[in-house]
Amino acid sequence: MVYHAVDDESGQEVALKLPRQDRMNSGQVLKRFYREARLASSLKHRSIVGVIETSIEGDHFYIATEFENGVNLKSWLECHAKPVAMELVIGWGIELADALQYAFLNGIVHRDLKPTTILIVAE
Repeated sequence: MVYHAVDDESGQEVALKLPRQDRMNSGQVLKRFYREARLASSLKHRSIVGVIETSIEGDHFYIATEFENGVNLKSWLECHAKPVAMELVIGWGIELADALQYAFLNGIVHRDLKPTTILIVAE
C-alpha cells in the first residue's frame, strides 16, 4: 500500500510504502524486504523514485520515497485514446529498460513490475 504523506520534521511530501501484512509472514521475509529497500536507497536514476528512509518498527516495515505527482500506467491507459502513439510507447519503453538495467547492474531485481507500479509523470 502506498500513501501520500508529509514528513512532520521537514515538511517534505513523501510516498509512504507499507507492504501488506499478509505477505510479511516471517522475520526472514521482513529482513529481505528491508535489505532490498536499503539497496534501493543507493540508486540514483532519473526514472527511479529515490528512497528517503527505510525502517522497521516492531513487526512493521516502511519505505519513504520521493513523492512524484503522477499516475500509474494502468490508469493512464484507461484515460487516453487508443492506439497510443508509437513514439510515446518507444520512449517509455527505453526509459523503463534503462531504469531496470541500472537497478539490475546495482544488484536489484524488480519483483513486482506491472502497469500499476509504473508511474507516468509530466516530465
